[in-house]
Amino acid sequence: MINERDAILDLVRRRADGRPVRWVDKKTSAGDFDGRDWTIEVFDVAKGDRLALREKLWDLFNAVRKHTGKPMSLVTHTPEDTNSFYAWVRSEPNRDTALPGVPRGTPPRAIGRDLRTAPRQHIRPRAA
Repeated sequence: MINERDAILDLVRRRADGRPVRWVDKKTSAGDFDGRDWTIEVFDVAKGDRLALREKLWDLFNAVRKHTGKPMSLVTHTPEDTNSFYAWVRSEPNRDTALPGVPRGTPPRAIGRDLRTAPRQHIRPRAA
């Protein structure tokens, strides 16, 4: 069975256009910060692609917050930074393949409904 965090990561991965995606952990973040447990990193994101990626993930992050009560955070790394500091993430096993015990094609039900087919809300992120 897919756990909630794996299902969320899978949904983010599907919207990240083939970029490496992972939960923040001690391997990529030396310091601790509030919300670290619910922070996802996406690598190889050009500076000009950050807003578009954030918009793709906005409704998913809102749905996760409603379901879990915890806000999600996004950290992006440019291709240059990925090359310099995190090149190993490109060779990590990708969970796009079927997980053991889960039939291929089983939709992730991270938050009670399949967000891939849910209507998208076109809410723009607030400016920082």
